[in-house]
Amino acid sequence: MKGTLWEHWQSNRGLVLCAPMAGTLSNFDLQSWLEQLYKDSLGDPVRLISIVLVVYLVTATPMLFWVLYEFVRKPKDSSGPARIPSPADTQELIRKRRSVFPKDYTGEPVDRAVIGSLLEAANWAPTHGKTEPWRFVVLGRTSQETMIDLTLDVLRKTLPVDQFEMKEKKINGKRQSAYPKVPYMIAICMKRQANPDKVMPEWEEMSACACAVQNMALMATAHGLAGYWTSWTAEARESPEMKQFLLLQPDDRCLGFFMLGKSDRIADYRTKRGPVAGKTQWRN
Repeated sequence: MKGTLWEHWQSNRGLVLCAPMAGTLSNFDLQSWLEQLYKDSLGDPVRLISIVLVVYLVTATPMLFWVLYEFVRKPKDSSGPARIPSPADTQELIRKRRSVFPKDYTGEPVDRAVIGSLLEAANWAPTHGKTEPWRFVVLGRTSQETMIDLTLDVLRKTLPVDQFEMKEKKINGKRQSAYPKVPYMIAICMKRQANPDKVMPEWEEMSACACAVQNMALMATAHGLAGYWTSWTAEARESPEMKQFLLLQPDDRCLGFFMLGKSDRIADYRTKRGPVAGKTQWRN
């Protein structure tokens, strides 16, 4: 039994010495200490087993906790290179994106979880200084009607009568035929100073929000949804009343609304682009 016990300790001595307590154990003769423990416990098997277990737990437990810590401290990234779409798939998604007008929506509801996936995609837009200036207000049908009423009130107060009547007729026409088919309008907003310690140029923050909208549009395309970014009417969009409705500060901006819905006519929206070679210079 002595030989077997000693062989066990000899075979595990490297592990013991590598444990976090190695510095403490190396201050005395480990072999002599173990031999003395064994001799003192020859007549008491329970004591011998207890000592072996205590020594093993004392030396192995710190290592076990370290292994578990290393395992859980960094969540596994499920978006690693293995899951990145191919260049061809990415190019195809970009080319399939369309601006689809609300008149061609079906009026079918869109699941809120899908809206959440669009917003999550938008949240990963590039942002200088990591200010993340984009802000979103998701308007269902009731809130849309409130926003349209607000728009007409602002136009009535700010435009000459003839211009107001022309815009009122256009908006009310869409209010009857198109907007009821839009389950969600997402207000695209820019926080002028999203980070209290940084003030970035306004054009950079607006560009970041535009990138966020592009991400949103691409995700909508991936879901088979129709999307359309409307700038709305400038008078209402920039008004204090609109900012109050969207809970924005005076320096913040509303950049329009992303209309979202389902459509069975997306394939009918065809488009083309001129060759990029005519829009590009290469210089050494």
